[in-house]
This record gives sequence, C-alpha cells and structure tokens, in this order.
Amino acid sequence: MSPSGSGEPMSTQEVADGMNAYLWEEYRKGRMSPKPTVLDHRFVSAYEAGRFWWPSPHYRRAFRTVLRVATDAELGFRPDRKRRAPGRNTLSPTAKLDIHPPVHDTEPVQRRAVVVLLAGLAAGQIVDRASLAQLVAGSALVDPGTSLADHWRSVASEYGHSYLTSPRQQTMRDLAMDLAILELTPPRAMSETTKLALHEAGARISALLAMACTDLGYGLEARHAWLLARRLSDASENADVQLWVRGQEALLGIYSGRPLSIIERLTVNSLKSAVDPSSSGTADLLAAQAETYALQGRRSEALTTLGELNQAFDSLPDPVIADVDSVYRWPEHRLRHTESFVHSVVGSTRDAARAQDLSLKLYPSTRSVSRCQIEMHRSLSLVRGGDVAVGIRHATSELESLTPGRRGRFVLAVAGHIASAIPPSEASRPEARDFRAYLSTLESSD
Repeated sequence: MSPSGSGEPMSTQEVADGMNAYLWEEYRKGRMSPKPTVLDHRFVSAYEAGRFWWPSPHYRRAFRTVLRVATDAELGFRPDRKRRAPGRNTLSPTAKLDIHPPVHDTEPVQRRAVVVLLAGLAAGQIVDRASLAQLVAGSALVDPGTSLADHWRSVASEYGHSYLTSPRQQTMRDLAMDLAILELTPPRAMSETTKLALHEAGARISALLAMACTDLGYGLEARHAWLLARRLSDASENADVQLWVRGQEALLGIYSGRPLSIIERLTVNSLKSAVDPSSSGTADLLAAQAETYALQGRRSEALTTLGELNQAFDSLPDPVIADVDSVYRWPEHRLRHTESFVHSVVGSTRDAARAQDLSLKLYPSTRSVSRCQIEMHRSLSLVRGGDVAVGIRHATSELESLTPGRRGRFVLAVAGHIASAIPPSEASRPEARDFRAYLSTLESSD
C-alpha cells in the first residue's frame, strides 16, 4: 500500500522513490558501486508493462525490498523472456501498481535506461552489454517511413552540428548511448548498401565520442573509441570517412599528449593513401602534420605543409567550406586556426597575428572554446616574442573568462605550450610561477 496513508496501491513513482532510498543505502554501506542513478516512475512502468523483463541484481533486490516479496518469480521476473506466461505483465498483479506511461513515453524510457547503463563510462564502470542488448532488442528504432540507413545518417549529421557547442559530458553520454544502440541493433535482413551506411554512421559517432573523451581527459576511453572509429570507417568502404576519422585522430592526438612521432606516422601513412585532395579529411591530415612539425621544431617543413594545406583548401567544394556549423566540414576559420597555431609555435609573430585576427572574425560567437584557443595562440606569440608578462596576463584573463565546464584539454593543452615557452631566465618571475600554479589548479579540477 502507498506509504502516504491514502489506502491506495503504491504508485510507480512511490516504488521508484523506495528503490532510490534502498539503492542509496546499499551504496552508502559499500555494498554496491558505482553511485546509483536516480530512478523515476518511467523506469518502474517499463518493467510493469513487460517492456523489459530481467533487471540487474541490485534492481531486483530493490524491487523485492520495496514490494515486500521474497522471490523474483513473485514479480514475474525471468532471465529468459520466453519462459514468461503468455499475456502476463512482468510485475505480479499482487504488486497493485498504477499503470502508466502512455505509449509515446516508451522510447524515452528506453533511452533513460540505456543512459543508466552508460552513465558510469567516465567512472570506468563496465557496461552490462547483455542488459543493454535486452533494452534495445525488438524496439522500433526508426520512425515509420524512414529507412534504417537514413535514420542513422540523420543521427550522425545532427551530432556533427551539436558537437561543436553542446556540453562535453552530456555529448559523451549521448554519443555512447546511440553508439551502443547502433551496435546492438538486432540482426535483420538488410542490403549491402544499408550495412555500409550504418558502418559510416557508426564511424562518425565513434570518432565524435573519442573527441569528447579527449577533451574531458578520458584517455583510455578515447583510445578505444578511435580504434572502433577506424574499424567502422574501413568497413564503410567510404574513403572520405576513413580520411576524416584519421585526420581527427591525428589533430586531437596533439591535445591528448600522444607522442608526436606517432602522430607524424599516422599523417604520413594516411596521406599516402589519400586519393582525393578535395576531401575535408585530407585537410585535417595536412593541418595535423603542419602542427606536428611545428611542435617538433621543424619550422621549414611546418611552413611547407601550411602551403600544401592552403592548396588543398582551395580545392575543397563550396558546400564543404560554406557550412561553418558542422564538425565534418572545413570552413575558412579552420585554415586560419591552423595558421595561427603553426606561426605562433614557430615564432612567426606577424603572420601569427594576421591569422589570429582573421580567425576571430570568422569564428561564430558560439564557438567559445575555439576562440579561446586563438587567444592562447596570441599569448604564446607574445611570450615567444619576449613579452612574457603581457602574454601570461592575457592567457590568464582569457582562461578566467571561459566557462569552467569549457576548460577541457583543447584549451589547457595550448595553455601548457605557453608555460613551456617561458624562457628559463623568466621562470622565476612571480607572473610565471602564478601562471603555472593556476594551470596546475585547472588541470587537477579537469
């Protein structure tokens, strides 16, 4: 009966509240890990309606405790769906719960349940793939009238736009969720064309997941996601996607601290196989190569590669250049961003300032992280040019103006180059010591 004293049966929300209290107490006493996710009425309703049929062990214990039954069988739970009695709800009628949600709530329940399973990604929790498979098995993932290929192309395209401005933590969870659903979609008869399209979508989603993990500092997860992205891009048989994945991996390797020799090898090998100079992936690889040469102190090679990048940019189709809101495209601000980085690192102060001014004019105001990176380049140029105190003050001011949630590896890695560029003779200055201490604080809270 309801704990409210109304004399009515427990509602699904009251069951969820009771389960939350039980799970929290189990976590507090060290009997379960990680920290439990808050449940609501939709989670309970999904089992009541027979949508799912075999909760994980701690959820089964919570159900039994709250509903005061001794066995899973009394609640209708079975490890094998086929063994349930025909027409019987998952929860026993003796539970006397109110019945909801409406039909249109079914997919949000499913997505919420998948999020529960994947929410431990950042904490290193192992995803229960068997349970995840149950959650997506038999579900209608595609709206009527939409092909499976078109659905996942649309999903990948939407992420290409939202990735640039959405919070990283939420983006990472959403990408992981959709990637898991895509991978665990029940086998079905499909054409070879559809299979290739799904591989392409999976490659893009995997790469974006790796990129989000890189910015958040989740190196292990990023490496696994890059491996998956490469495998799926190869399976897609789409040369443009293959180059884009490898180009992004090379570019982001600079921010994740991967050895420059490995990044160089990746760019060289990938460019050898590039047959289309008008590909955004080719531009990515050339940009990564130029930045790598600059960081290695190979000034002449870095500037030569910048020239090759400009030629590649001139050959890009208009749609690739015109779309400033998609991570899959290559608008002019990406060219100027690369020039800003390379010239700042090699000490070409005048060329760096020109590229920085152009970049800031071209970047949309919503691209706060990229704009902050450009300002970090400006600080790096100032420090290399001898204006150490001015460069440090500028970098500190820009970092403080950026929303804390945006200060990920993409910004802090560039700030680290500024700290490394401070000459030994200036290292004892109060500004230099304070800046290093500030970066250390940001790194520890990252």
